[in-house]
Amino acid sequence: GLHVLFLDADVGILSVPLALIPTDGHCHYAYQADLAPRRDVACNEVGGTGNTGVYWARNSSEMVRWFFAVEGECRAHPDLDDQENFWQVFRRVLQAELGLAMGNSCGTPNPKSPYVCALSPCVAPNGYVQADPVPRRLLERLQGRAPVVVHPNFVSGGAQKRAMLRNLSLWVGDGPDQCSAKRARALSEAWGPQTEGMWLLERAHRYVTPVARRSHRLALVWGRAVLVAAGMAVVYWLCKGGSRAPSSK
Repeated sequence: GLHVLFLDADVGILSVPLALIPTDGHCHYAYQADLAPRRDVACNEVGGTGNTGVYWARNSSEMVRWFFAVEGECRAHPDLDDQENFWQVFRRVLQAELGLAMGNSCGTPNPKSPYVCALSPCVAPNGYVQADPVPRRLLERLQGRAPVVVHPNFVSGGAQKRAMLRNLSLWVGDGPDQCSAKRARALSEAWGPQTEGMWLLERAHRYVTPVARRSHRLALVWGRAVLVAAGMAVVYWLCKGGSRAPSSK
C-alpha cells in the first residue's frame, strides 16, 4: 500500500503540501486541528479532534484497522457525521486497544511509540482564520510566515467558501485568466515571496492552453509508441531465439 496525503477540494494551497508529511517513523497519522474561529490561536494547539479534510496517513496495520472500522461505525451510527465516527473509533480502538498516543504537535519531541499528531495551526490553519480573514493580518499573527495550506471549514455552502477564499486571496477560479501569471503575482503579493503561488499557477497554466494539451497528448502518443516498439522487439527476439536448433557444442 501507499502512504496518503489527503486534501479536501476546498483547501487553498500556498506551497507544495509535501511539507505537511511527518518525518518521524513513529507517527501514523497527522491531522489538521479542528479549531473554532477566534483570534488567539497558538501555533502549538492540537485541538480535541482533527478535521478529516486535511490529513496524512501512514500505510500501517493500525491505520488500515482504523479506516476499516470507521465504515462499520458509520453504519451503526448514521446519526453522526463521518468525522465524529472517525474519532470515536480512534478513542475506542486505536487509543485504548493499540495504545496510539494523541495530544502531540507534529514536529515537537514525541514518544518513541506509535502516535498521531496535530499539524500546527500556523502551518495548516483551518476555518479559525475566518475570525480575521485578511492575508496581511493573518501573516502578522503567524509571525510573517505563510501557511502551507488553508482550509475554510466552519463555513457552509460553496458561495460562502469561495467568498472566504477570495478574502484570503486564494480563489483564482473566475475568468479566463484564472491560471495566469497575473493571478500568481497577486497571490505572491498577498502572502509574500515565500509562497509558491507563482510556481503552482504557472504549471497549472501549462495544462489549460491548447498548446499544452497538444504537447501533453503528443508525449503520451510517443511514449506509447516506444513501449509498443520495445514490446515487438522483445517478442521478435524470443521467437527468433526459440526457433533455433539446439547447439551441438
